[in-house]
Amino acid sequence: MIRMIRSLMKIWLVAYMACGCVACRSNKKSHPLEGEAAVSVPCLRDMGIVRPIAGWSREDSNMTRFKYRDGRMVGGYSTEYGTFIVETHPLAFRVFKEKKSVATGRVREVCFKPVRVAPEGYVVYMEFNGMEQEAANGGKARPFRGEVSASYDSEGHITEMNYHRENSSGCRETGVARYTWKDGNLETVVSDVSHTNNLYERHEIYTFGYDMQDSLKLNPGIYLQEMNCFSGLYDFIWYAGLWGKTTRHIPQTVTYEKVGDGENRSETQSLTFTLQPEKNAAILSYGGVPRFSFDYFPVSCP
Repeated sequence: MIRMIRSLMKIWLVAYMACGCVACRSNKKSHPLEGEAAVSVPCLRDMGIVRPIAGWSREDSNMTRFKYRDGRMVGGYSTEYGTFIVETHPLAFRVFKEKKSVATGRVREVCFKPVRVAPEGYVVYMEFNGMEQEAANGGKARPFRGEVSASYDSEGHITEMNYHRENSSGCRETGVARYTWKDGNLETVVSDVSHTNNLYERHEIYTFGYDMQDSLKLNPGIYLQEMNCFSGLYDFIWYAGLWGKTTRHIPQTVTYEKVGDGENRSETQSLTFTLQPEKNAAILSYGGVPRFSFDYFPVSCP
């Protein structure tokens, strides 16, 4: 009986190792920054955010609303890119926007999967696949795919993001964004983007100022628009906490420099952050002009 059990165990072990080898060979080549397979988004409490942003709106009437459950984002809606859903076990994102007629604009659907994270829950690598359909493209469906990787400092702030996207027509966009931080505050964002065999190249620098230390305002959980350098990476991924912590304080100035893409310019604007506690809201102004309004939850993570 004992011999039989030992024989069965040997057979099982050989079969297990064989299956394991087949599985390894069938996987795609590993990415140097790959972490663990993610099962859910981080809890915002762990990010130091106890009053998460419920939504934001822009001066041009575009807006995004977020839904949370047990302190974690589960989905929402954007006037720009449509409905988004956060799936768990394993973690994945689905984004889709539909129009009644292709002639009225773009139809798009994107799935972000797989998603791999660091032990803290921040994304280190993920892939995305999707389809877009435009009137300018004769109404034909055009698939696209891409990948993104990121690295972080010991405090949980993103320091570098690498992005690649290509579609079935051969159009490619490749970019890298680098972030510097000091005392928990975002200091600079530097991005370089090239598109389809150098059809255009763009170099952008954002430098943030925190000059009047005694009047600095704590950030309730806003991710500045300048942090997102790639349009294919939607804002909800930032607000879900998947790209690390946001800036501790709201900056008071931002200097924008751009070189390439047929344009060279530099501009500095003041930033004014106005809290409206009675409305659980806030307004962020650039150069004295209100640009963004935010709503946030009145107590802790919902």
